[in-house]
Amino acid sequence: GIVMHKWWRHSLLELRLLFGNPLFASLPIIYAILFIIMMLQAASGNGPNHNLYTAAYSFHMLGHTMTLGPAMLIGILSIRRDVRRRSFEWNHSLPVSFFTLLSSKYVVSLLYFSLFTLSTSVIFYILSVSQGIAGDVAMMHTMQFAVQYEVSYMVTLALAMLLGASIPNRIVYLIGFCAWMFGTFFMEIYIISELRWLPAQVFHLNQFFLQSNRFEYENWGYGLFSEDLMSSRWFV
Repeated sequence: GIVMHKWWRHSLLELRLLFGNPLFASLPIIYAILFIIMMLQAASGNGPNHNLYTAAYSFHMLGHTMTLGPAMLIGILSIRRDVRRRSFEWNHSLPVSFFTLLSSKYVVSLLYFSLFTLSTSVIFYILSVSQGIAGDVAMMHTMQFAVQYEVSYMVTLALAMLLGASIPNRIVYLIGFCAWMFGTFFMEIYIISELRWLPAQVFHLNQFFLQSNRFEYENWGYGLFSEDLMSSRWFV
């Protein structure tokens, strides 16, 4: 219908604005290259230190955590670019509802970050199968990583857009940066590891813990903590 047509038109506009930025356009490519280099190094070696699953998890612990920074930035920018800018007040007179505006921004941003998920998933699955791992086992672990990626991006983008809509001035970028640091490194290193407040784990932005190896080994990690992980996804 007409509403869906307007949504598509605005989504295409958001897509052009996002990929029109050379830095944002290049980030998924750089991320995929770094991941495949690390995975090829693991695949070419022998012994426990060259386990593909462990290598992938080690990459995700830091790599995915770092991508939440751009997710926070893009979420805030998408709101401040027009919704929060006075020079774009004319946009409010267009026959586009506020829900259409926000939903198109959110979906386009999520699709952009799904490129990170897709590239790492395809690379991990292909290399796993090429190393003799059964296809169903490789797919199970691929989906475990992919779901955690997408849930983290969904929560981070929603938080970023909420901050962008709630805080009118540029200090929102500093607050967004602090939210990213607090929800990842600070929460894990200080609140969880130092203070031992383990319930805070459910609020960690991506569940890839730098100082914990509970999911680092595919033969027992997810099996033992699957119920806890599913419960935590009500939050992150």
